[in-house]
Amino acid sequence: MASGSYPPSEDALTVTSQQVAPGGTVQVSVGGPAGSEAQVQVTSSGEDASIAGTVTSAVKVIEADTTPAQFTVTVPTASGTIGVTALLDGIAVDTATITVVTEAAAQQAEDDALSLTGPEVAGIAVAAVALLGGGAAIAIVARRRREDD
Repeated sequence: MASGSYPPSEDALTVTSQQVAPGGTVQVSVGGPAGSEAQVQVTSSGEDASIAGTVTSAVKVIEADTTPAQFTVTVPTASGTIGVTALLDGIAVDTATITVVTEAAAQQAEDDALSLTGPEVAGIAVAAVALLGGGAAIAIVARRRREDD
């Protein structure tokens, strides 16, 4: 049993995805004080989920406060929801819900999670071209007026 303080930090449980295709896998991290015994417990609304063939994982010892224990959870092959609970030293400390969805929906969720690599500037570019064109037209008109004088 670890001598770390409880309750653990809010980041005790993290999952790589909250929507997964049937039969897919999710990486689960359980953080806590160094020396704590971490486990993951999975419950499902339909078929059994598995963590290396079991409902509650084997114990993994957290080596350092900044290095969480890692687990791979295989979700059921039927749609529904599963609950993933982090256990530290046998005490439930955090829970996440994972929805088992069609492969297309899981891919869309993954694509939506990717960050954009720059600002949306299409509107600014159109405005800049319009202002540039307007300025050029005004300059041409002014020049012709001077030539006529």
